[in-house]
Amino acid sequence: MLVLAPAKVNLSLEVLGKRADGFHEIVSIMQTISIVDTLDIRPSDRLELQCSEPALECSDNLVLRAARALQTKDAGTRGCRIVLRKEIPIAAGLGGGSSDAAATLRALPRLWQLPRSETDQRRLAHDLGSDVPFFLRGGTALVQGRGERVRVIPGYHEQWYVLAGPHLHVSTATVYGAVRDGEWTDGRATRRVAARLDAGGGGGLGINGLEPALFRLYPEARTCYDAIRRVTSSATRVSGSGPTVFSLMSSVDEAQRAAWVMQKQGYWACTAHSLPENAE
Repeated sequence: MLVLAPAKVNLSLEVLGKRADGFHEIVSIMQTISIVDTLDIRPSDRLELQCSEPALECSDNLVLRAARALQTKDAGTRGCRIVLRKEIPIAAGLGGGSSDAAATLRALPRLWQLPRSETDQRRLAHDLGSDVPFFLRGGTALVQGRGERVRVIPGYHEQWYVLAGPHLHVSTATVYGAVRDGEWTDGRATRRVAARLDAGGGGGLGINGLEPALFRLYPEARTCYDAIRRVTSSATRVSGSGPTVFSLMSSVDEAQRAAWVMQKQGYWACTAHSLPENAE
């Protein structure tokens, strides 16, 4: 069984404050894009994970945690062998690990012939990580709470992007922990983008309340952001906690030209387009 796990960008992301459980309250618009990890899942008598990034072949990998969660609930000792090919950059604000976990939650009930309950699936996704519930369906969605409240925005708007980033891994928890009280916002900017999308238009980009903290902690991310702003005059944001930055492009040709310029400056860079809900 071959399963695709797409990356995401945050078209807008606001941090509203800190919750009693230690997490942060957010409101965000997430969009799945065409940078995709691939999971090849086959029957086995035990759980096994092989990854194109050997450092990820560990018991704490979200793919194995998702499989173990399904075992605990319904599957007993059933196993599988998962070969994970990574294309999504690691710790880059693109949600790769969370998407891999959601792909596992979608695929294994089919492989193991388990009862499929959307309620149970959402609960398991929530327990695995804040971004995992969004990736169960993908597309375009308004995401609230710590990530557990997901409202899919109907309709599909194809949009091309150029993405670029410095060659470094960023800790999401560290960036969230560095957000200052004065940098919290009320969510209105993000909800305005959602309203434009609900009305059937292009939503554009909102804000990212994590950018100030990211730039303080990782000056290389700010340098990359400034570099892509010199390459294109299009709207530009950091995705998630970074360090990936992305810009809206009017065509694939424009996106490819911008990616080439960023690569020549030493950044990793690529093009991508938006994906609809439930794209496999």
